[in-house]
Amino acid sequence: AVVREGYLRERQPSYSTTTMERPRLSMRLTVVAVLSLSCILGEQSYCAVAHTKAHKKTIVESEHAPHAHEMDVVNFVRAKAAATGHMQGTNAPANTQKIIEAAEAKRLEIRKYLNIDDKADGAKWLDELLFFTHERSKDMVKNKFKESIKSGTFKVGVMGISTTAGHDCHHNQSYVHVFQRHMQTVMNTANVRFETRNQGMGGLGPLPNTLCVEAIVGNDVDVIVWDYMMMAPRADCSVEFFTRAAQAMPSEPVVLMWQGGVWLPETGKFDGKNVKPKRSNPKQECNRAWMVNYYSGIGAHSADLGVVLHYLAYLGGVRSLENGTDPLFMDPLKGAPTEPDFSEPRYTPYTGQAQGRRRLARHHPGPMFHRIWGLTWAHSYLGLLIDAMHEVANVDHVAPYKRQTNQVKGCDKKFCENVLPKCHITLRPRSSISLPLEDLAEPGHKWQIIDGDGRAKVSAEYGYVDLKMVLSAYPKDGPITLKFNVEHPDLPVTLCEVPCPWGRCKQQRVPMLGNVKIEFDGTVITDFPNVKPFTQKDMCFVVVASALKGEHRLTVTAAGGENNNVIFSHLIHY
Repeated sequence: AVVREGYLRERQPSYSTTTMERPRLSMRLTVVAVLSLSCILGEQSYCAVAHTKAHKKTIVESEHAPHAHEMDVVNFVRAKAAATGHMQGTNAPANTQKIIEAAEAKRLEIRKYLNIDDKADGAKWLDELLFFTHERSKDMVKNKFKESIKSGTFKVGVMGISTTAGHDCHHNQSYVHVFQRHMQTVMNTANVRFETRNQGMGGLGPLPNTLCVEAIVGNDVDVIVWDYMMMAPRADCSVEFFTRAAQAMPSEPVVLMWQGGVWLPETGKFDGKNVKPKRSNPKQECNRAWMVNYYSGIGAHSADLGVVLHYLAYLGGVRSLENGTDPLFMDPLKGAPTEPDFSEPRYTPYTGQAQGRRRLARHHPGPMFHRIWGLTWAHSYLGLLIDAMHEVANVDHVAPYKRQTNQVKGCDKKFCENVLPKCHITLRPRSSISLPLEDLAEPGHKWQIIDGDGRAKVSAEYGYVDLKMVLSAYPKDGPITLKFNVEHPDLPVTLCEVPCPWGRCKQQRVPMLGNVKIEFDGTVITDFPNVKPFTQKDMCFVVVASALKGEHRLTVTAAGGENNNVIFSHLIHY
């Protein structure tokens, strides 16, 4: 009870729960607090029992759910225990040989599943997924594995779009979760909790979210992943905000950037040109510098699934690719429950539902494509884990490269060199680094938090966690006033709204700009400056280009016709 109340006092302001929800939340927190407290006891505690084969699946599936109250309270208890010196039995010396053997066994299991275990180059094909422009980048990824053996955690934050989130499949079928499950199996050998935060957001490109990296994935990740290829603009220096955020994080994450080009024709043959590593990508470039190469000093590297698919289809003879990749995108199993094949769990809430989705998006891959994607990623990262453990066992190993930070390449220095934007958002999932947008509102307003996409039913059925929750109002609802503090003066304040799904707005929704009254510290604002990258057509507008340091109030009132519905989802300032 003491732990529960301490957690609620410290963290509850970061969440919005109704009076009816709080008793249920408190009960869950009490249960999880007890379980997590037991996990800081000796080896014979419940923690040891829970990780037996019978309970391992439940633990792995439940604990990697991103930003659940339960996971937050576990981390809260662990932090308190560590701070008071009561953390026990979590940092035993690693048995490197045991870890190596588990990783090798898992890699072989993956190759057997793909029916390439009898191919001499099968392991090489899968490992070709990753490309490092400098050896120092690979060393930094290996360093992260070495550090995880000591810390007991390895955290991966993934930002992207609907394919990332697993839309048209179940959320737990997405490649991110396939990757997590198979990595966790091996990391259990090292007593390391392998966590992935799948923060993919359907129907929303890189902006404005790549301005808000910490607000979405947190600032404690070991790897941060960019997966926006389908929707990213070309030669746009806003991509550098992503790598600058990684460079500034206290956890010093390495950066992984996914490449595109995964389509294979129905008939084709192997072509060596198609498996050469990419050395540039206009969607990841700023002033002609590829961010993967320019930020290699902080561990930036790329992953190209298209290369692996080419090998598997034309040299490996993988059956699921014998007719190209089209069948994997038009997969009739999209939306069907996962079969218990290769340890992939069913999604429980689906039980009893009709098979398939009402709409199958052509660009959304099916579960088999996600599975190949996640297994390939796990295979290649496990190869790095094996290298890292060999180095740990080798006392003569030369010390790895140290992290090398970079100067700004192209984003405006005053916006991204020594400071980065601070974001308050309503979107889910989100981290607790900054206060949620709705918590900035002064009491007494009539604006509501709603699901901006109207996908609540689908999300519940398919387990999606990406929800475009927004603040919404009509003119009759009156104003909402947000109170916030600016820490870095003379920089812009920006409001954003999420775009309408598929570009079609539902019901009476109208764009904010031209349909709201904006007041900043009591002054009505009518002239909204164009400040890149913050000004984004039909999505973001700058309220003021320069705000003083200190407390400010921003008031928003829906205007125009009585049926005009306006929403917003981001407040961005410095």
